[in-house]
Amino acid sequence: MLRLPAWSLSAGRVGHRLSLVRHPQVKARDLLPGNPVTVAALLLAPQDALKALRPPERRLQLPARGEAQALAGLRQDGEVLRPEVHADDAWLSRVRGSPAPAEVCWSGNWLLASVGPAPSRAGKDVIAHSLPNCDLWGMTGIYWHDSALTHVTPPGHPERVARAEAVHAALSELEGLEWHDAPRAARAEVERCHPARHFDRIEAAIPESSFVALDADTHVSPGSLDAALHAVGGCNAAVDAVIAGEARTAFVAMRPPGHHAETETAMGFCLFGTAAIAAKRALDEHGLSRVAVLDFDVHHGNGTQDLLWNEERTLFASSHQMPLYPGTGAAHETGAHDNVLNAPLAPMTGSAEMRRAWGDIILPALDDFAPELVIVSAGFDAHASDPLANLNWTEQDFAWVTAAICEVAEAHAGGRVVSTLEGGYDLAALAASVAAHVIALREHIG
Repeated sequence: MLRLPAWSLSAGRVGHRLSLVRHPQVKARDLLPGNPVTVAALLLAPQDALKALRPPERRLQLPARGEAQALAGLRQDGEVLRPEVHADDAWLSRVRGSPAPAEVCWSGNWLLASVGPAPSRAGKDVIAHSLPNCDLWGMTGIYWHDSALTHVTPPGHPERVARAEAVHAALSELEGLEWHDAPRAARAEVERCHPARHFDRIEAAIPESSFVALDADTHVSPGSLDAALHAVGGCNAAVDAVIAGEARTAFVAMRPPGHHAETETAMGFCLFGTAAIAAKRALDEHGLSRVAVLDFDVHHGNGTQDLLWNEERTLFASSHQMPLYPGTGAAHETGAHDNVLNAPLAPMTGSAEMRRAWGDIILPALDDFAPELVIVSAGFDAHASDPLANLNWTEQDFAWVTAAICEVAEAHAGGRVVSTLEGGYDLAALAASVAAHVIALREHIG
């Protein structure tokens, strides 16, 4: 199969969504808006609506061999024009002015256009049908909201605003990502996993100024509830997007983290069980039958384990340092339905031990479970530079485990992976590790 990684970008002044389909020999930066791109247009019926999309016809340069094969197949289903043009604002204005909205896709040497609401699953299906030898998907989605900067912790606290700033800066340097606002979750979404009295306690604890300690580690400030709800909403929105086919992978770059929040207890910097709530939404709102939640944070995700302990439609699997906070995560903790898998790692171990744990224990179990969606609690505090633990992972380890997870998701879940930020407290290591993780998610779409 010829794989063409796809990204979607908003066209700014034109207000039109563009899906950029990158041939393996074309660099992503060559496809960004504002750079000239050589294209050939495939125009699908109805022809009347598509006439407005017709760019000036010029001589077509011969495409690369793989693209030539793809175009040969396309000629059976639609009209293939032979222009060589620059995809500038003037040309995009023609797209905007067409009688019907259009979804437009281009690569280094060719462009596809289909009539219909943009973006649309139907448009992608038409293109996929016309390109039987290609695998077309949207970009990796990034879910962010500025409320991540309003959850303020006391001076010297490791889970601090600077973490969100470092993650945002690192992701802003990457190409091939589609940024979305993380919406604010309704209270009912939190109550998929937590009782109303837990929400009430968190809400009542929010101060008008300064900080309030919920325990020795967990603090709230005036912006904390809003930030936590946007984190939950962002993870839910990412799940909705990958299930709808609007993206294949997504990363939720929000704080506070969530995997330590138990059914009725906020702890370990966490207020609500973000990943578990998203899993329950996928099951109950979208009707999935099997959702896996995987956790490679250095600290055991006791909250996620607690929230999903009795949920037989889920698999929760974790690698983590042991002994270490919070003291849970022994191998004998297996859930009410044998749906929990823990692979503890000894202090001072590194890549070899981690890869054995995932390769020999977690990934085979994930494969047997055959998930329809994979959610990742992505903590980066197993990095050798992190001050809160004693594992010796590198950025390459985070990239490796991400790619390995994606391979299993490809086999069973249509490649659908949603990742949400958990820990990671050395800012430089966090930024580099998040970048490696998201690059692996992005490369997975191709």
